[in-house]
Amino acid sequence: MAEVVLAVLNRPEDAAGLLDAGTRLLQIGGGGRLLALAVRIAPLSTIMPTEEVLTADREAELRAGQQQWAERLKAIVDRQPPSAVPAVCIDWIDTEGDAAAIVALHGQEADAIVLAHPADGTSERQRECMHAALFDTECTVLVMPPEYAQPFGRVVAIAWKDGGCAANSVRAAIPLLRQADAVHVICADADPVMPPIMAAHDIAAELHAVADGEAPTAERLLDAAHGVGADLLVMGAFTLGEWHERLFGGVTAAMLADADLPLLMRH
Repeated sequence: MAEVVLAVLNRPEDAAGLLDAGTRLLQIGGGGRLLALAVRIAPLSTIMPTEEVLTADREAELRAGQQQWAERLKAIVDRQPPSAVPAVCIDWIDTEGDAAAIVALHGQEADAIVLAHPADGTSERQRECMHAALFDTECTVLVMPPEYAQPFGRVVAIAWKDGGCAANSVRAAIPLLRQADAVHVICADADPVMPPIMAAHDIAAELHAVADGEAPTAERLLDAAHGVGADLLVMGAFTLGEWHERLFGGVTAAMLADADLPLLMRH
């Protein structure tokens, strides 16, 4: 499925789960390189010019805090047992700068990007990294819920909408779908149809129509995914456009806010 996976590390609580998820994607293809990325924030970018003067002592304090954060992440990376997955090699990348730009830069050499859920309460920086992963690279993006540490890919649900970005995500997920124990296609359209790509790749799947209701579409799709026991949801990303969804709401934005299972996405 991928030979190079970029794991964007942020909260230490999420790091082990992100590394495990990246390893899982590499295992499907027989191994490869996992790039564990930590981007330290430059001191100057943490303050507003009107609020604080960046003295030498304050700059040293900020750098020390970021260094401690990076060292915590590096310790988690070092604890990943290489003998458990001999075909996967982990490269540690510790740098300082604009996180979104650096994700875009390293994403250009990767096949997939794994990062944590940009749920409410996370920094704007994490949302910018998500934007860069989806729009500034050609990568498949795997979004993991906070502190998620369970296996995924055994039962896969596909949120299908004909004519949108879902086909790109399904195409990227084909190697994973081949290894799944069960695949379910869930569709909120009035006339649900099986994605043609499934038959073309000889992948058996069960089609489900999502019942109408007062709940938002994202909530009903997520309920349907849980109803079939899915541990992974494959879906397109921002069919209406990210900024449109931020202003007016949409399925992708709602999923990123509420999903409690991994999301495999591609724009």
